[in-house]
Amino acid sequence: MNNQRENPYHHSIKENEYFTEIWVSEGVISCLSCIQTYDGDAIILGNLSGNNDVNLLRVDIATKTIKWVKSATGYGPIWVGDTTIYTSSNGTARVYHETQTIGTAVVTAHNASTGEAIWSNNVYGARSIPFLSASDTIVSAAGQDYINLTHLDANTGARVGLNDDIFPIIYLDDRITLTYRWSYGGGLLNAIETDSQKQLWQYNGDIESFFVEKDILILGSTQNKGVGDVSAIDLMTDETKWTYDKVVSNVAASDSKVYFFQLAKDAEWSQNVAIPALIPVVDINSGERISTLNFIPEGIKPMYGVNSYNVWAYDDLVVVYFGDSHQLFAFQFTPPPSAVPLPTTHP
Repeated sequence: MNNQRENPYHHSIKENEYFTEIWVSEGVISCLSCIQTYDGDAIILGNLSGNNDVNLLRVDIATKTIKWVKSATGYGPIWVGDTTIYTSSNGTARVYHETQTIGTAVVTAHNASTGEAIWSNNVYGARSIPFLSASDTIVSAAGQDYINLTHLDANTGARVGLNDDIFPIIYLDDRITLTYRWSYGGGLLNAIETDSQKQLWQYNGDIESFFVEKDILILGSTQNKGVGDVSAIDLMTDETKWTYDKVVSNVAASDSKVYFFQLAKDAEWSQNVAIPALIPVVDINSGERISTLNFIPEGIKPMYGVNSYNVWAYDDLVVVYFGDSHQLFAFQFTPPPSAVPLPTTHP
């Protein structure tokens, strides 16, 4: 990974005493849901050199060291389990010298330590996979129009069902089980008491990202033209503890802190306009803002740029990707010594 490619359009950082830039790479090609964190590393489905090759990589966030790289067939959501990485790729073919999304999408399981493929299977009837989830037993993939859910055995890849009545488990502990069925126009989240299997509550709506820490469920959802919100919900009672709006990215949470991209004050979301955005660091319990990392777009945004803003976290390591400028940042966040949250209003 190098930082030699000049990028006339880019995002610069306003100085922040609590964020230290570890490194930045230009020319990184990836996609929404194509990057995750795992044990202090970034798992990336994409390309770090600005060309059309697609690879699956494991990169040490603190040192920028590439631990392994494996060739991949295409882009799609990835899911990181305890020891296994699940990737998806669109079905593609060359038609009149152009790559088009036709054919059958594929799900592949990889050993997280080595990157080696364990199994691979087609998702019939789906040319692309917008949603992928996995538990210890089942991998579930939604087709491009969310018409069907294909369920695969997590260990072997064997098809175990094509059934929208199956609710994939997305979180499980000794108290509560969360299942989520993705569907066109909104999904259905069920919270079930693990021992009794009694349903505690339901949530209807699109979920772009989620995270569970202690007794809190963090939900990120898209509502209107790519702009949504993030909420903290009591895991057992469904009580909403706090909410932020004008969210334009996924949501990351680690070490009792929540990170997400939010539009700066008075900014409007547009695919064709450079957008000033910021990343609040929010206390997961109170919803109070601890710090804010501000980004400023500089230069003329290319017409083909896509506002895919994404953030991931592991402990106090933070990874940020800008799809419009193809920049990948790694930061170290050092919380303020006083740990006194700042006001939640926009800067």
